[in-house]
Amino acid sequence: MPALACWLVLLLTIAAPQPTQKGEEEIDAQTLARGVVANELHARQEDHTRWMYVVHNEEPGKKEIQAVIDTGNWLLYRTLSRNNQPLSEDQQRREDKRIEELVHDSGQQHDESRKYQQDMHRALEMLRMLPEAFLFQSVGKEGPYVRLSFQPNPSFHPTTRAARVSRAISGTMLVDRAQKRLVELDGAITCDVKFGAGILGIIKKGGSFAVKQTEVGPGHWALTLIDIQIRGKVLLFHTIGEQQRQTFSNFRRLPQNVALAQAAEMLKEHARSASLNPLKTP
Repeated sequence: MPALACWLVLLLTIAAPQPTQKGEEEIDAQTLARGVVANELHARQEDHTRWMYVVHNEEPGKKEIQAVIDTGNWLLYRTLSRNNQPLSEDQQRREDKRIEELVHDSGQQHDESRKYQQDMHRALEMLRMLPEAFLFQSVGKEGPYVRLSFQPNPSFHPTTRAARVSRAISGTMLVDRAQKRLVELDGAITCDVKFGAGILGIIKKGGSFAVKQTEVGPGHWALTLIDIQIRGKVLLFHTIGEQQRQTFSNFRRLPQNVALAQAAEMLKEHARSASLNPLKTP
């Protein structure tokens, strides 16, 4: 998954506090948060399920639909359309060539894997710091879910650039209390974040983000929405822009032993099917 969004999701996979006596809620919530974070870390390290899915990506001046396969080391994708138009034959040939070169070039594979692993490392580091970086409070139930608010912990002192952003984030999230999983998240950048007194970059007050995820298979949760609208000059990760909306759908579980060449052929077949049924393109 895209890593900035990944840490935003990891940020808030925390269950609602259990009822406690007055004055004990904060301690109970933080203790519970540490336990859930430990569970989430374990799940992300142990769940190696492979998926194929479709991404609708919108950035300023550009719209794309892509079919994606999680290879286990990075995300292999094939573009299906751009700006609401199917790819021309020439563009499809270019996609064929790009993917074929990647499948047969171990150097490119290494680069893609390195970027992916770097982003995931940052995301997991953000997850580990959460119980210290934020304060959580239950603000009400919504059917089987619980709505939580979150705000920076004034006692937390970040030591990395990515961690500093947490000092400027507040918002709410909706969680599945039974499974202790995130359903929806809405947050905002509440103050400017400057790096190197603004010389190295700045994230401006007023930005926002929204994340949704759902259970796509028994015990398997996945992103269905990432909406990042951040103004500034800083990109913290390789895989996400400052203004980007992505929706994820049509999840299909794949065998664990799918080879890279097979994955490439699956994407090509999906593109062929989409071109024959343009009105049904997911």
